Amino acid sequence: MNCGERVIEWLYTKQLQVDEQWSLRRQAGFTWWAYQHAQTIEIAAEETGPDGEIAYLISVRTDVVCNISPGLYQPAEVNEIAASASMWGPVYQQDDATLQLCSLVRVHPGIAHWMQGLIATAAVLQLDAATSLAEAFAIAARGEVAVSGHPVNGLRSQPDEMAGIVRSMVLPLGNALSGWQADEFEMVCESLMQSPPALFANPGAAGLTVEFPFGEISSLCQMHGDQPHPVLGNGLAIRQSFPVALDDSKAGPALAMMLNRQELLKSISGYGFGSFHFSLGMIQFSSFLPNAVYKPGLLENLYYGCAGRAIELSEILAGGTSPNAKHATQTMLEMLEIL
Repeated sequence: MNCGERVIEWLYTKQLQVDEQWSLRRQAGFTWWAYQHAQTIEIAAEETGPDGEIAYLISVRTDVVCNISPGLYQPAEVNEIAASASMWGPVYQQDDATLQLCSLVRVHPGIAHWMQGLIATAAVLQLDAATSLAEAFAIAARGEVAVSGHPVNGLRSQPDEMAGIVRSMVLPLGNALSGWQADEFEMVCESLMQSPPALFANPGAAGLTVEFPFGEISSLCQMHGDQPHPVLGNGLAIRQSFPVALDDSKAGPALAMMLNRQELLKSISGYGFGSFHFSLGMIQFSSFLPNAVYKPGLLENLYYGCAGRAIELSEILAGGTSPNAKHATQTMLEMLEIL
């Protein structure tokens, strides 16, 4: 059993404690119904790093909207909801007219022992958001709420305990002070952010800001422990901002949702826990990690993820010349042209 398979099995048997009656095993994972929205957790791809180490992209996807009316999907309205995402982002699938909440993360043996806990938290946050936001997403996307049941056992009448874990465990922890405090922000800023790829970094009373290269200018990354989530309470708020020459209420949100599809479904540059959205001439990636996942040392790893995203977005949005950047930019431009 490889690293990715071990994480999937741990999620199924230990952490989420999935009931076989309400699940289907897949070749690389499983689909289950904690209540009335199907969630799929599986190995989406396998990668080999420069040192020969094999990593696995683990995808978490929860069905939220189906039967989206052809030609009526509204990325600008979905974009507004995405601005308050936590560890997931909305992804529109034009081929099957659906909208899913998605998270995507790269796992290898060196990080699997702590990353699997973050994946489990992303999964239950998706379940909670699917219940509370499905109707709003359906209205925004011009579709129907994606209620479904097990193909043999039908629609679940009572939710699994995991469907309510956010309310019973995550929210109470969010009432305490943020686990991320000034001394940790200062330490990470001093030890990691005074050298490339960072251009400049500055700690604050309960957070930090760091600038990364972005073409001929810079992009901004902000991490704060004093900006609570409107639902989840205290934790760590992360926002990366990338200036783009789009002030159109249609093109900007469309580009943000296109980036969600790339980052949360296909391949990732940082950790795929969060969502892109467009605001005030900026493509922003926002993530919120609740107090429930706080661990000493996690902030350093989140910084590296943000740095990777900044480098990738500089390539794609600020005139990158690599083949991958050219292909991604062309795909996005083609999408914007047909909207």
